Parts: sequence; C-alpha cells; structure tokens
Amino acid sequence: MQFQITLQRNPKATRAKTFVAEIDAVQGNIRFVKPVKGTWGNGVVKGLYELEEGKYYLMRRDESSHKNARIIYEVVVPKGGKLETVAKVIYGNGSKDFETKKEWETKLQRHLYNTPTITGLVNFVTEISEPLSREEEIAEELRKIMERYGVGKEELMEILKGMGK
Repeated sequence: MQFQITLQRNPKATRAKTFVAEIDAVQGNIRFVKPVKGTWGNGVVKGLYELEEGKYYLMRRDESSHKNARIIYEVVVPKGGKLETVAKVIYGNGSKDFETKKEWETKLQRHLYNTPTITGLVNFVTEISEPLSREEEIAEELRKIMERYGVGKEELMEILKGMGK
C-alpha cells in the first residue's frame, strides 16, 4: 500500500534528518525505506512510501519551527489503508513525552530508559510483536544459517539428509 507521509513541517528549521524505516522484530534491526516519489529539502519533506500491511515501521519526523524544537519518533503499522500508531516519542525544547496503549506504557518506559530512542523503540516492538510459530522460528534459524555459511537450499537439504543416516 502507498501512503503519503509528511516528515518535515519547515525544511529551513530542521533539527534532525527524517526517515521511514521498516523494523525487523525478529532480528531487532531496521531497514530504511526510500520514497517512491518525494519532495526533498534537508532530507525528505514529504514522500509517497510503499509500506506492507501488518509490518512495523519507524518514522522520525521533524515538526520544529525557528523558535521551538519538536522531533517525533513514531512506530506505525499499516492496517486497512491507514497508519495505526503503536508508540510515539516526542522531544521538544528539552522535554520528552511518549504515547502508547495503556497496557504497553511500562514496557515502553523500560525500553526507553537509558537507551537510545531508536534502539529502545526497536526493542519495544520486538517485545510486543506476536511470537513466531514453531515452523517460522525453524525457517528463520535455517535462513540465518544459510546466510552465515553461504549455503543454498539444495546444499542444505543434502546436509540434512546426511544427518539422518
């Protein structure tokens, strides 16, 4: 699905580089997403992004003006053609606020305490995301092994067949 996302309010007053990134809840890292079409200033001001439904995305937006700083980190999930906010951390003129569901507040606080914001939000998403099924966990581990050792599916199947002897 494509979403029009505004990341900067005033490009001349920007205090932080803006971005949209996909969160990999299994591995605990992010992958930056480039806009399909965008307006550029100091980073992306506004862009049309291709986002997959049900995946978690982290956005860093800058709504600063010349007199006031306002940087927003927001975790969103595309659902039914809309972006649903999971968590939001707002920095403004020395203050730090956050918003999330009531039952997740302590988890979010715990992950943001003495941790860089992006790392804390990625760890938070890893904790709240639905656990993988047994088959998905095995497939994920096999994929990691294949990447680590540079082994293809056929070669891995031969190795597995040899283990049964």
